[in-house]
Amino acid sequence: MKKFKATKKGEQSKKEAASRKGRNSRAKGASFERKLADFFTTLTGFEFVRTPQSGGFAKNKASAEGFRGDVVPADRNVNFALHVEAKCAKTWSFPKWIAQAEADVPKGKIPVVIAHKFGTSKMYILIDLDDLPKIVSADRLAARKAGDGQC
Repeated sequence: MKKFKATKKGEQSKKEAASRKGRNSRAKGASFERKLADFFTTLTGFEFVRTPQSGGFAKNKASAEGFRGDVVPADRNVNFALHVEAKCAKTWSFPKWIAQAEADVPKGKIPVVIAHKFGTSKMYILIDLDDLPKIVSADRLAARKAGDGQC
């Protein structure tokens, strides 16, 4: 027979508190992933969605190759250059997050981490500098100002 530890009214066990914290963390992450899906949908004109189970189901499954990452195009015929790992946290763990994105990236995709510091409105993208020219052309990064022609 299981024994239960009695708690005072209004108190919760450590296990209950940890469980609630985990649920809140997953909900916070899911909300951020939906926000990113909406962002990419607006930006590209293609529908983007959260990956089922935040990409967890796709690990080590060849049949789910198109669903790796946290945000993907809803249409499998859309070629999206990025492998997105979405992170919404109070404290940031860049090395860990980058390692996760690089370990999970499918061939031909560019691993990026999009981070949001919980409680703020800012979002940041982490990308290997060598991958930047693959998604942004040089003329978009630097160009001669109008009227500054050479003699």
